[in-house]
Amino acid sequence: MARRAAATQAGKAQPWHLLLDDLFEHRVEMVDELSRRMRERLSVYRELAPEQFHRDLALAVETTVRVARRSPPRLTAEQTATLEQVGESEARIGVPVEQMLLAWRIGADLLVERGSAAAPGLGIESQQLLGFVLGTLAASDVGMITTARAQDRKSVV
Repeated sequence: MARRAAATQAGKAQPWHLLLDDLFEHRVEMVDELSRRMRERLSVYRELAPEQFHRDLALAVETTVRVARRSPPRLTAEQTATLEQVGESEARIGVPVEQMLLAWRIGADLLVERGSAAAPGLGIESQQLLGFVLGTLAASDVGMITTARAQDRKSVV
């Protein structure tokens, strides 16, 4: 039997962590969908170089899914540096902070949407799904704040 990709092994296991593993396993498709939604809704993202945009999205999605496993969500030094790079990259190319914050919300919505759709097939009950939603939103908030701070610092320089 093939072993599923795990977002991370750290932290106390919760039944809804299966959703995070499922999201992590499908992160390439999620990044593609997130890219489409962001470009559709936020014009500033249509102007970005596709390679850099895709790389930054992949880093943000992977980090958010990994961090969502921890309660409360905390970034490692490496994850902080990764998200700071994303924020600095967006500042360099002139993405307004408000657009970046909306982009994070679009990403959080997609994670919740995909996780909610996968829950029944993984045997995740409604109370466990609530834990997933709360953990995902909290992790997204941590990522959003870290990225926004770095973007703000880079904009001032």
